[in-house]
Amino acid sequence: MTLTTVFSHARRCAVVAAFALMSACGLFLSEEDQLKRALDARTQGDFRAASIDLKSLLEKNPQHREARFNLGLVTLDMGDAAAAARDLERAQKDGIAAERVVEPLSRAYLAQGETDKALSLVDAELAKTNATLDAATQAARVKLLLLRGQISLAKRDLPGAKQSYEAALALEPKNVRALLGMVGVIDGTEGAQAAMAVADRAIEAGPNEPSAYLARAALYMRLRDTAAAASAFQKASELATAPTQRNELLTSLGGLTQAQLLLNQKDEALKTSARMMELAPNARLSRYTRGQALAQTGDLDKARELLEQNLAGGEDLLSRLMLGAIDLQQGKLAQAEMHLSSVVASAPDNVEARQLLAQARLRQAKPTEALDTILPAVADDKGKSSVELLTLAAQASLAAGKTKEGVALLKRSAEQNPQSSRAQLDLAAGYLAAGQADQALAVLGGVELEADLPYRIGEILFLEADEAGADGGSFGDDKALSFFKGACGAKGDGLSDGRFGGFEGLGEFEIEEGGFREGEGFGGRFDFFRLGAALLGFEG
Repeated sequence: MTLTTVFSHARRCAVVAAFALMSACGLFLSEEDQLKRALDARTQGDFRAASIDLKSLLEKNPQHREARFNLGLVTLDMGDAAAAARDLERAQKDGIAAERVVEPLSRAYLAQGETDKALSLVDAELAKTNATLDAATQAARVKLLLLRGQISLAKRDLPGAKQSYEAALALEPKNVRALLGMVGVIDGTEGAQAAMAVADRAIEAGPNEPSAYLARAALYMRLRDTAAAASAFQKASELATAPTQRNELLTSLGGLTQAQLLLNQKDEALKTSARMMELAPNARLSRYTRGQALAQTGDLDKARELLEQNLAGGEDLLSRLMLGAIDLQQGKLAQAEMHLSSVVASAPDNVEARQLLAQARLRQAKPTEALDTILPAVADDKGKSSVELLTLAAQASLAAGKTKEGVALLKRSAEQNPQSSRAQLDLAAGYLAAGQADQALAVLGGVELEADLPYRIGEILFLEADEAGADGGSFGDDKALSFFKGACGAKGDGLSDGRFGGFEGLGEFEIEEGGFREGEGFGGRFDFFRLGAALLGFEG
């Protein structure tokens, strides 16, 4: 073979390769063929390929409304609701019929928390349909009623949701999605146990429906049966194999990650959340769930990066809440206060946000602001406030100089939670802070504990109080310090035990001759040990 022949052959290969590449990019495809290829790719679940073809088509013809509409659908499939809404709005403006746009656009709005816009769209379209028309129209109406119920649930409008789902079931009695909607309604009105019976009906009607198992998993989480919930989430993820079930798959994996974290299966949670990022790296749920798994395993900086990406795409209260918690854990108190204040302003009923914000303000020596933050969460709780929440409110009251109110909150916690040794110990500590040693001793005498450490510390306090006499005196003498070290361990390791005052995962606290030093953990909570150390004369 001559050199000329070799070069000629190489040129032919290069030309063939170039034509193949241009064909792959759609340069030699008609608009109709390129659109068809994109739709086929979406049907097969290859959303990335579909997106590439549709964007290429729109570069050649920005006015191609079918390409714009389908790009919105594909983008919604990929979990980017904000971008999907922009494309769908443009498609409707360019002439796509409203009945085609309403459902996906409403879902895009709903995914961004824009429930009023979603509801307005759906109601306008429902007003055009009539339940007595042909089967196709009735099917469309059912679909809109289901979406309306979902939006109503997101708005916490349970009567509105119930009305929508009942209307859908009147048209299709075995509609799985309508049954699942009723699960949410009954859960909100009668409780998770009653809702479980409806979830079972949904599984009977659709045994291969991942959403039915998602509902069961959610109810198990509500009933605190985390292992059963994990199993149901796993089943849902195994059933969500169709390309059109990508959202169900992401939701299943997100729930499974949450359950794994609660079960302390951190390695499994990291693997599950990593799979979510592979499936939908731009989805808020993927980044949030991955961020949560990273935060729980100590990689706070990577978690922060993902959560900040969520906020860069628009307001996301869950991501902002977690960012506030991370800032609090890292000691960035001003930043924590900024994020958490924003969450409380937007969602004043969010108890977790109020609790974290109060902690951030307490750690900045702002007890009055902390008290103002936490009191609305416990003002009318009908006996549902946790020990931790009431204790935090008491801490803020005591720090603000409102001793009587602080002790009253601790008494309320002990009365509402008579089986909680934590609540009883906190009440004893509150009595001590108020100078009511007899009442504290009476409380401690009735506490039954698996370990005797808190009781021994209580005995130390009263022993030293008796020795100090009525005129008061230092509790921090050598005998008390020695006894305290003996009870807690030379380095205070016992204080990080989750049985004692909720310090699990909050960092180490060390006892030194020079004082009581807080480590780098997530501190700032009122606790029997902290008050005990203060009464013994330690710093902190």
